[in-house]
Amino acid sequence: MTDTAIGSGEPPIELLGQKVPYPRTVFGLLAVIAVCVTICLSLYVAGTARPENVAAIVSLWTPRIGDEPIEDTFLLQFWTPSALTKEAFAGSSDDAWKWQDCSEVDAKAFGDKLHENKSVVGYRRWEVFGHGTSTPKHGYWWVLTVREEFTIPDLEKAYREHWGMPEEKQLYIETVRREAKYVGT
Repeated sequence: MTDTAIGSGEPPIELLGQKVPYPRTVFGLLAVIAVCVTICLSLYVAGTARPENVAAIVSLWTPRIGDEPIEDTFLLQFWTPSALTKEAFAGSSDDAWKWQDCSEVDAKAFGDKLHENKSVVGYRRWEVFGHGTSTPKHGYWWVLTVREEFTIPDLEKAYREHWGMPEEKQLYIETVRREAKYVGT
């Protein structure tokens, strides 16, 4: 038997060691042309496209979860005592600072209490050291992501109830309003 294209009497095309017969119909010829055009176009796009364009093309087939903004949210930032706060008042006999004597359990319970409210999307806290209107001290800095229906008086009420902060003391709260959304792959 000879090495020829099926039914044509012509030798097959050899591509990377593989013998491929010539297309025998118009549809076969169109399929070969489509494959060649796809390969050429892919090489052109890969060689000349900007990363943001490639990302846009890829995203057509791979939608990212959470690209939509979290509507009507803003951030509330504030300070609370931590287990280390009491060090700032170690030698003091003044009971005005007693409400700041707490433990890690108290901070976790406060976070859990805040997060029970459906208007609180989430929070984060970390140990900080700073100097505001009182003695330099340790504490936690909290950032709450909340929906519009959660108000500053809601936070103040929860704060004073949990920590026992006296009414005559002022609570410092920062408000940040920006669009929030999940990003990434």
